[in-house]
Amino acid sequence: MCNAFTKYIRAWFPKLQAKADNAELFAEIQRHWPDQKLSMDYLIAERWQKADDKNDNKIERYNYLVFIDKEGDLDWVCNDDVSKQDLKSDTSCLIAKILDVEAYPLDKLSKGNKRLFKRMLGAAIVSALEEGYHDAEDLLSNARRFLQDRINEKSRAWTLASALCVCGVAMACVRLFRLGDDALCCAMIFGMSGAYFSIVRRSGQRMTDANAGLGLHVLEVVARISIGMIMGVVALALAGCDAAPEILRKACDNPLARHVVCFAAGLFDRLVPSLITQYILVKPKEANDE
Repeated sequence: MCNAFTKYIRAWFPKLQAKADNAELFAEIQRHWPDQKLSMDYLIAERWQKADDKNDNKIERYNYLVFIDKEGDLDWVCNDDVSKQDLKSDTSCLIAKILDVEAYPLDKLSKGNKRLFKRMLGAAIVSALEEGYHDAEDLLSNARRFLQDRINEKSRAWTLASALCVCGVAMACVRLFRLGDDALCCAMIFGMSGAYFSIVRRSGQRMTDANAGLGLHVLEVVARISIGMIMGVVALALAGCDAAPEILRKACDNPLARHVVCFAAGLFDRLVPSLITQYILVKPKEANDE
């Protein structure tokens, strides 16, 4: 009666039924490996063939078991004593490379992505044990690419979210506390806007490793936004300098053009430094030499 009631409950909850089925499977696998204390959470692959000691028949290939344990780590067991075959050096070296990749920190990945990454590495170990070295190398390469893509996605998400928050807070502070006159405030705001667009434009090209943590991403964004604000102010001051190019001085007579110049100063990191080098340092020196 109790067993019938349990089966009825499991029928309504597929996860409970799957968990019960897995428990039975893991118990059967444990009987295959009596000398091992297995803590299995997900089975990737098992090759198991019992040797016939009466007829002195040995299994043709070694038994192995590849699984993910309850801690989320990839694990494998190989019984080469039964088959009297040692692992080939190529197999051992390839498994060592796979386990080295598996040691990469995965704290920033979601639980589903961690499981998928471990499964990809487990499939590579199975291919190595089956001496399919080319396939194992391909699987390992795909796992590395998958991991790097997920790390880059996390880093990009942090960068974009940090840029939006930092830029919004900085603009609100400039407007709220009225830091300087209207022209200076606009120079700061448009300089920060240019820096924000620069961060967005570069986010898909160059990213900090997500394993560096959220703090480093925020710090980098704060530095870039601050530089953009400073460059916007410097561009405004440069427009009032006699040594500045005429097109820049005329453009800043128009408020809209002045905003564009400040925006460009934040967007392009080297714009203002190059103008200062060319028109403030180099040309006056050449005129004095003449």
